[in-house]
Amino acid sequence: MSSPFVPSFPARHGGFRRLMPALALGAAVALASLSSAQAARLRVVAELETRVPAFSEFMLRGTLPIPPGRFPRADRSVPFAVLDYDGTLRYAQVEIVSRYPSLMDGADVVELSAVVNRDPALPVGAPARYRVVYSPSFSLDPPPGPSGVPQEVGDLILDHTGIEIAAYDCFGNRYSCRPLEPTPYRMLHNGPIHAEARYHQNLLPEVEIPGSTLPHLLGVHLYLNWYSDRTSVGLDVRFHNAHDGHDPTSKLDDPLDKLYFQRLEISVPADWTLQQDFADPFFGNERLVGGRRTFDLVAPMPDGSMHVIRWGGQFHRRLMLSPARPISIERARGYLDGAGRAFCVRGTNDNGQECWSWWNRDTARYFPQRHQLPLLDHVPPATLEGRLTNELDFLRTRLASGTGVGDYPLASGRLG
Repeated sequence: MSSPFVPSFPARHGGFRRLMPALALGAAVALASLSSAQAARLRVVAELETRVPAFSEFMLRGTLPIPPGRFPRADRSVPFAVLDYDGTLRYAQVEIVSRYPSLMDGADVVELSAVVNRDPALPVGAPARYRVVYSPSFSLDPPPGPSGVPQEVGDLILDHTGIEIAAYDCFGNRYSCRPLEPTPYRMLHNGPIHAEARYHQNLLPEVEIPGSTLPHLLGVHLYLNWYSDRTSVGLDVRFHNAHDGHDPTSKLDDPLDKLYFQRLEISVPADWTLQQDFADPFFGNERLVGGRRTFDLVAPMPDGSMHVIRWGGQFHRRLMLSPARPISIERARGYLDGAGRAFCVRGTNDNGQECWSWWNRDTARYFPQRHQLPLLDHVPPATLEGRLTNELDFLRTRLASGTGVGDYPLASGRLG
């Protein structure tokens, strides 16, 4: 996989160094300078709304439905940009989410990412809107400046042993995988603001013992994220017991039926730490051993019984790794809590044209049925927000306590 971008630090190690050039992460996103004629050709086409985070600079990220034929462009240029709160133009990274049925029509939904500043006049938690501009004849170049991820991040992801995941079966045998070892991967995001690689590994026995160890334990889908605006690393992990035996020449995809295990843990270098998006009864138990900081993702059962996952089962953990400094921990926590997450909203631009959104008849692309979202003007916004907040609090409380309701989405009382 090739890319014109080169990281500013040397790719000293094998394996993931081939991935690093593809992660075109600028150390700083510079301001764009436009002439008045160029600025006149930029048209506001959408607005993204988010909540003001606690830090001054952050990554704004949201999806946007667009009319046919707008993106991608034949010259591979980026026709979108985001206006900061003060009107400054910010480069936008654009990723395709889905496409129109006809290849000629291009994307019908894109994801935009831009590094912006918070409006100092707004309190933390207040709604904030950022305008999206589009030009059919003008494209911003990626921002100048040094390319590459922060040095600490580079040192971590180029260390094959930087992250280790391990689990113990009912006999105490240890199975492990190292997410940063050379592994076939697929890029899901790739640009100067955010990059994401997806790949799969198995938890394999560290010592094979005939009659005791299994050929593998859980399968592990990994989604590794780098960012230009922070020193943290995102790691989404999906554990599964869904091997199907498709390859008769390999035992690494043999199905296991019910699978019992004692605990599941992850370790990082001692000067790094880890946070999970939501608390649960089996997460935590942090300990420092041999220069490594280890966390239980699924802690042992207090009564000594085993965790069990049926064939076809899976569970997910969303994690954020950061240097073990208060400012880095606080920033990582903010992103886990949704800092910068934005949604397009209804509205019109200065020319009276309706903005692209899920409510616009020309860009109604919600769900496979391409619904136009209903208007809820008759419902007070505070009522809608209160209902959504109550639903989130309900789920968060059940996750933190490990209690279920016997039905979707909390069928099990123990989600470990």
